[in-house]
Amino acid sequence: MPGVDGSVRELEAYQSHVTLPDDFDSFWESKLEALRDVPLSIERIRLDSYIRNVMVEQIKYQSLEGILHHATYISPSDLDESLPVVVMYHGYDWNTHEPHIAMKYVVQGMGVLLVETRDQGMVADQMISYPMGGASGWMTKGIFNKEGYYYTNVILDSLRALDVALELSGSRSAIVEGGSQGGGIGLGVSALHPKVKLALIDIPFLCDIPRGVELAVRGPYLEISHYFKVHDPLHQQEKAIYDTLRYIDGINFARRITCPVMVGVGLLDEVCPPSTAYALYRELGGEKELRVYPEYAHGLSSWHEEEKLKFVSNYI
Repeated sequence: MPGVDGSVRELEAYQSHVTLPDDFDSFWESKLEALRDVPLSIERIRLDSYIRNVMVEQIKYQSLEGILHHATYISPSDLDESLPVVVMYHGYDWNTHEPHIAMKYVVQGMGVLLVETRDQGMVADQMISYPMGGASGWMTKGIFNKEGYYYTNVILDSLRALDVALELSGSRSAIVEGGSQGGGIGLGVSALHPKVKLALIDIPFLCDIPRGVELAVRGPYLEISHYFKVHDPLHQQEKAIYDTLRYIDGINFARRITCPVMVGVGLLDEVCPPSTAYALYRELGGEKELRVYPEYAHGLSSWHEEEKLKFVSNYI
């Protein structure tokens, strides 16, 4: 069955044209060095839990520039510190207010941290300003400055969240899980944090971004298209924009991931075109598995949850 951007044979043959910046590694190492100097400053507030033997907490922690971020931590009464902690990153313009999604791991004795993405949640101590916007949403915030670009900061916040999860749980390693935006974030974290044991990446956003912008018919890639339409109809700033985006593109992160990865893709996805997920999968150099759902779009079959649990069981 053909997908929205080609047959399976065509998807398998497709290769991204995203290139690696010469200073990619040094750029991220300098960011990580700055992040290591920031204390976690963890605050824990216990919340009401309607599930016996499960504790739910609101977590505050500090990232770069002293900005406080939020997460929800769910842990069982019989927490097993020998198991990895699970860190889950949510989709675009979503939240962490559904602790039940963590239960598939909590029943196994693992702690789970649901991470808020900066500016996207309902709870925030500070909203962050950016020198450049121009379109609705977050894709173009700071787009001409790789140092202060919105998703550069999101990746750093998300790395900090994994440190918080390790501290809260006492675990020595982590499983990263995310879909759509969360999948793109998960790729960055898996490439840059040495304690990621496994990554579960579904319908990933922020992968092969130029291809996504070209083919997506709905969703946040259209913010880039809208920027060009309204502010740069001759695309005179196109190179500068895509130069920034190369630093957070999952294609470039994939080339540095060493942990096992499972990728899930729907062939009818009009938000994150399936060819971008295939391009990601091609670039992964370690152990990897791909699950393809021909009749699904930007949201996969519930069977995929079983596939992910089976994948995890092979490594814990």
